[in-house]
Amino acid sequence: MFKYSYLYFFVTELISFIFFGMVSCTSEQENQNKQPEISKEKLQESLEKVNRKLVLEEAAAIDAYANRHGLETTKTGSGLQFVVTKKRFW
Repeated sequence: MFKYSYLYFFVTELISFIFFGMVSCTSEQENQNKQPEISKEKLQESLEKVNRKLVLEEAAAIDAYANRHGLETTKTGSGLQFVVTKKRFW
């Protein structure tokens, strides 16, 4: 009788452990998959802000490079900077 009650106890504990383990894993996965809701307008505004900052940093890096190397850059309306190294007459 003792042998079977021990086996019964072991099996029920094992089943409950597996069941609660599965339940806890699925709830963690659901929590991990949830992302905060953000409106399209707010996302667009945030991306534009980051883009403006990156454009300014990039322009400063280009200007610093040109100054270090003694280059005279020309800027276009779109923000493109270029250096004329040799003029050709056709």
